[in-house]
Amino acid sequence: MPSSKTDQTTHAETARPKRPRLRRPIGFAVGALVVVAVALVLLRPRIAEVFAIRRDASLARALVSEGRYNDARSPLVRWLKARPESPEALALLARSMLGVGLVDQAIPVRRRAEAVGYSFAPVEREWALNLVKAGRASLAEPTLKALVAEGSPPDPAVDEALARYYMGTSQDREALKVLARWRVDDPAAALPYLWDAVLGQRADKGPEVLINDYEQALKRDPSLDEARVGLAIQLLDQHQTAEARDLLVAYLGRKPDDAAARASLGKALAELGDEPGAIRELDRAMALDPRNIEAPMTRAKLELRSGRLQSALDYVDRAIAIDPGESDPRFTRSMILGRLGRTAEALAERKVTDRLRADDLEIRALRRALAHAPRDVGLRLKIAQWLLDHDHPDEAKSWAEQVAKDVPASPQANRLLALYHTRKGNPGLARYYALKAGDDSLPAQK
Repeated sequence: MPSSKTDQTTHAETARPKRPRLRRPIGFAVGALVVVAVALVLLRPRIAEVFAIRRDASLARALVSEGRYNDARSPLVRWLKARPESPEALALLARSMLGVGLVDQAIPVRRRAEAVGYSFAPVEREWALNLVKAGRASLAEPTLKALVAEGSPPDPAVDEALARYYMGTSQDREALKVLARWRVDDPAAALPYLWDAVLGQRADKGPEVLINDYEQALKRDPSLDEARVGLAIQLLDQHQTAEARDLLVAYLGRKPDDAAARASLGKALAELGDEPGAIRELDRAMALDPRNIEAPMTRAKLELRSGRLQSALDYVDRAIAIDPGESDPRFTRSMILGRLGRTAEALAERKVTDRLRADDLEIRALRRALAHAPRDVGLRLKIAQWLLDHDHPDEAKSWAEQVAKDVPASPQANRLLALYHTRKGNPGLARYYALKAGDDSLPAQK
């Protein structure tokens, strides 16, 4: 008997029961979303940290590359707090420290960066130039020399840094070589010619050479006042007085309080016969700088010209009080005393003059010897000692400090610095340098 329709339907439903098509996918998706949400909640701090580190790293790179070293400090500190051994972060911190002059702190940080794999090769030029700016050019010299080696590309900034270092350490021959390269690397630069003139004066080059150097410097930079004044002084020495006067007047229009230039203008006006103008400028120079020695000496010569011997002697005595070790005022004093009939005093002053001239020959000989052996520590210390003994304490200090930087354990350099600070009334610093020199007590003043 054939099955009924109802039977067929029941069989079909029994044979292939219906499945809920939507429930499983929805349930799976909801579960997955829950897992993702939980993961996001758990990982959110980690993700935020990663983005914060990337933000600080990007900011630190940009600030260091722009030379904004102080601004870079905060992002670098945060970066290193999160990643203490990051080679790049350590390297950028070292560069930023050096950029603000913290040499002694920067060097160990650099070593730490190198220890964890950072190479400073791409930034050695920047590192060396910043060492120079921080006053530690001796540490930069090897890199600077490599950068100006034969065949290297032009780099006026490196030329300037290396020339400045050589001049500051009396390595005049090396400085002249670098200045020659600098003139080729940057034909429009004025400073190489100005510094050539400075070295030319040290080497007693003729006035024609010095005048040419100053003129070449001014041709390239008419605003370079140091060259203008230097040229005026050379012209004045060659009795090209009117030209010297014009240069000085133009300069003093911009820098009216330059006592040395005022004194030179007074000398020029005196030679041109303008005594009232000369006296005005010389008196102004003495008021601006009581330590200027040229003004009272020129004033003394004006008094001598007019026969005012006692007044001339007063001005010479003023010059001697400024620098007792200068021989020219002593010679002038002996001459005035002779004209005043004070023969015994004149003879005594002449003996002092002869001694001072011998001292002058001694320091000139030391400087010439140093030009041939600029790294000779013994010669540099002898010059420092001479300067201290002859009442040039600040210059002596500078020479002793140069030696102490190159040879920190030098007993003589530290002893000189101790004596300097003793004379200046700085007992704490005097004690510090005395201990570095290995002395148990402060040096006695001489």
